Amino acid sequence: MHWNFVFLVAGRACHQSGFVLFIVALMHVIYIETASALFMSFIPVTITLARFGANLIAPLLFARFSLTTILIFATRTKVLLLVLVFACIFYDLLFLAYIIVFFVSMMDAWFDPSSQALVPRIIAKEERVRANSTISLVSEGVEFICWALGGLLLAYVHAPFLFLLVVLNAVFTAASCTFLHQRVNKTFANDCEPKSWHTEMRRGFSVMVSSRWLLHAVLASFLTSFASVVWIAAITYLFVEQVLMVSEGWWGFLNASLLIGLLLASLVLRTHHSLIQQNQSKTVFVGLVGTALFTLLFALTVEPFVALLIIACLGFFLQLEAVASQTLYQERIDVNVLPYVYAAEGTVAMLGFALGSLLVGFSADHLHLMFIYLISALLIVLASFLWFRAFKQEWQK
Repeated sequence: MHWNFVFLVAGRACHQSGFVLFIVALMHVIYIETASALFMSFIPVTITLARFGANLIAPLLFARFSLTTILIFATRTKVLLLVLVFACIFYDLLFLAYIIVFFVSMMDAWFDPSSQALVPRIIAKEERVRANSTISLVSEGVEFICWALGGLLLAYVHAPFLFLLVVLNAVFTAASCTFLHQRVNKTFANDCEPKSWHTEMRRGFSVMVSSRWLLHAVLASFLTSFASVVWIAAITYLFVEQVLMVSEGWWGFLNASLLIGLLLASLVLRTHHSLIQQNQSKTVFVGLVGTALFTLLFALTVEPFVALLIIACLGFFLQLEAVASQTLYQERIDVNVLPYVYAAEGTVAMLGFALGSLLVGFSADHLHLMFIYLISALLIVLASFLWFRAFKQEWQK
């Protein structure tokens, strides 16, 4: 069990670090080649569309292959695709690079629910809060380092070397998943017989609709994904410049402050995992309420140093909600349908994020940024209300 979890954490850490370095290098190259913010904006749009489509298709894979087989396919295919991206950029074939980025993002979308659904299969129930917080702690620590490291590497060794590191990261991810596949494949292959393709694609949504608490949870996820678009770089840049009235470098300080809050929450969750394990749904609710409160406070602040403190607190409550909800899903949903539910929730969340991006992008030109963040806080309050309704009767017992 111990080594299975080590390989899973190592694979996710390499996957996360590779993603960050890939985005840093790709955005840099596109800007150097085109000097166009529009072409740079196509990258997040491409990634969102790819992940949305991949989550819809994912149930067809879950019905026919074990989770570790899907991980093997996704990680090995990603290595080949990243080599092709590197070649496209080297030969100035940027149009082809966007197409390949689309397929790279599909591999990532299949990697995430498959690796998440493995946790309840290799970790005992009483250890899942600590396991999920460990995964988050390692992944976010690696992400924090790689955002800073990516900028330094670009300054000293340039993009080609960074792309080489991305490919090596993908190789290490594939190696970790291969070891995991050899250890758990036979034990944890999917037990369900494949059905018609449309039945399989609806399975996660069918489970979602048939469970009152899960339906409320996924609707809350839609609202929080919609609300989260206020933290994309373009909007935060504007807030830093127009509201806080400081240099663009403060965007980096805000990111660092957020990650500190996330890491602190992961440490608290690891330390008090038994208490969180017994109060998972309440912890999610506290996380949502805290996220709404500090989003509201951020909207109302004009002091840069106060904003840093608020963002750190926001990161703390975001992590509480994320880890507790992850553990709740793993305990209350049957392991054979869990990957389907993750894929369905991912589809809904991507839809919310895409709609939010369009509306916020339009609103930023017509509304004061403070109102946009206030609307975000209100949406999270609505998500908190949905979560309260889902578990009100359970909490009263």
